Amino acid sequence: MKDDIQNRLQSFYEKKNTSNESVEIIDLAQISDGWENEVYSFTIERGEAAKRRHEDLILRIYPGDGASEKAEKEFSGMKKIHELGFPVPEVFILELDESHLGRPFVIMEKIDGQSLRAEIGRASHEKRQELGALFCKMLVDLHALDWRLFASDPSVYEAGGVYGVVNRMLDMVQGYIDRFQMDGFIPVLDWLKEHSQEVPCERLSVIHFDYHPHNVLIRDDGKAFVIDWTSIDVADFRLDLAWT
Repeated sequence: MKDDIQNRLQSFYEKKNTSNESVEIIDLAQISDGWENEVYSFTIERGEAAKRRHEDLILRIYPGDGASEKAEKEFSGMKKIHELGFPVPEVFILELDESHLGRPFVIMEKIDGQSLRAEIGRASHEKRQELGALFCKMLVDLHALDWRLFASDPSVYEAGGVYGVVNRMLDMVQGYIDRFQMDGFIPVLDWLKEHSQEVPCERLSVIHFDYHPHNVLIRDDGKAFVIDWTSIDVADFRLDLAWT
């Protein structure tokens, strides 16, 4: 499987290569295999033997229903966030044509470092306090970005006024309950609907919606980056707090 992906990725780069320099994909390694996507690291070598250039990259392959939408959503969200100066890996390629790897994929910058969770696990008490403050500050900085820059049609997110967000979330949960026949959750959903008017959204924000210490990487120079933006959305920032 890994060799097949490396060969097909090699073919993809050869087809996209508009220069005469040689291109070689090496050291492909699978990092994770989740229900949302498969993640691989690899190195691309370019140029002549005497002036060989190396670039370490990440390949994210999106399986299942709605794969193209998920790939496009993550790519466009990360691209905009990077342009605004928020610390995320830079994205380079969005490919929706499934003839190359069998599924849509994104290629982005590889961040060499450790997860914040790992760093906290081996840090002193004082360092843990520092890392915890960094973790919180990055989420605050994300929520301070102009959400309108991430919405092709802001009126979609403003519909329903201050109760639009909670109503959309409850509709989504209702869809899951109906789809998977989880009738045991109906009383919970009914209670949430009954109390939905108690949680107006006073301010929309860009949210990560899967923000935890494993999705923050600390580079060797100490700079932190947020990864895994498959669930990026515009909503109430408290949804990020609740999920975390």
